[in-house]
Amino acid sequence: MTVTVQIPEQLAAQLHQGSDEARSRQFLEAFVLQRFAEGELTTMQVGQALGLSFHEALQFLHDHNAPPDVTSEEHLQQLADLDRMTAE
Repeated sequence: MTVTVQIPEQLAAQLHQGSDEARSRQFLEAFVLQRFAEGELTTMQVGQALGLSFHEALQFLHDHNAPPDVTSEEHLQQLADLDRMTAE
């Protein structure tokens, strides 16, 4: 999905650094962090939205001072995934 956002010129002037892709990624990360903080996204959904593995999502949340909300189901799923990977 593509979303177009109108922002004030003063703010836009601050965002002219980096590529369009980098700026889009920053907005996506900010949106995901906000939704996570509001309890609307799980750790797994953060990873899915950002194209990260579960462990990368944990690190991303840690790096942004957002404590993960790992549910027991997510933890068990990750253990099962690890078992499957080591068995291959």
